[in-house]
Amino acid sequence: MEYRKLPHGVEKISVLGLGMGGIQQVSDAEIEQMIRRALAGCREKIYVHMHFGAVYNENGDYGWSLTEIEEYFK
Repeated sequence: MEYRKLPHGVEKISVLGLGMGGIQQVSDAEIEQMIRRALAGCREKIYVHMHFGAVYNENGDYGWSLTEIEEYFK
């Protein structure tokens, strides 16, 4: 496993990530179940980084504008 050190700290962060590109295609319950399963037994050792940068509009088009992102999370 490859680790990197944060610029202003001593923590080592693994480069392993959990992609969520298709998250809008499943229910909230399925998302929660998957997250809980991924964190089970090791939550105290995990740093969670969220990336809000892309959303899908009502036509399924991939978007990057801040306005679209704000609307999606209202």
